[in-house]
Amino acid sequence: MEGQKVQGREETEVSVGTTRTAFERLFVGDIRAAGQLAKVNPVRIRTVVSVCEEKIEVRGEGIAYLQISIRDTHPVPFEKIDQVINAIARNIPAGPVLIRCAGGMSRSPVMTAVYFDLVRWRTFDELLRQLSAVRTVVDPSPILMRSAREYLRIRA
Repeated sequence: MEGQKVQGREETEVSVGTTRTAFERLFVGDIRAAGQLAKVNPVRIRTVVSVCEEKIEVRGEGIAYLQISIRDTHPVPFEKIDQVINAIARNIPAGPVLIRCAGGMSRSPVMTAVYFDLVRWRTFDELLRQLSAVRTVVDPSPILMRSAREYLRIRA
């Protein structure tokens, strides 16, 4: 699977267990990574959180699929970001979570960075730099970046 693991710590609103648990259980990927889970699931992903409009056609057995569509060409309502953060936090205790968007370079890295900033593992910018070091391309849209920064300013 092409998703990369990122690390975090305990969720502030919804308990996700220990710091190590989140570290080992959150992956960032694209539509291909999510589709491959139907054939092979080496890290035993239990939940896929899709943050784009594109649907996953072939689904893996025993995997929960959540769709929270976010457009990175429009400002993102805080309620949508809340839904993504809560979906990650609620599902990490059950097992690894893949957060994915179409290309794995804008929405999924940004939502992952927001999550880990909120749980105080890394700042938003640190996490995006870390993801840039392990993913082929991390290129968030400016509109999405503004929405995420404003969300963190208000919610953190």
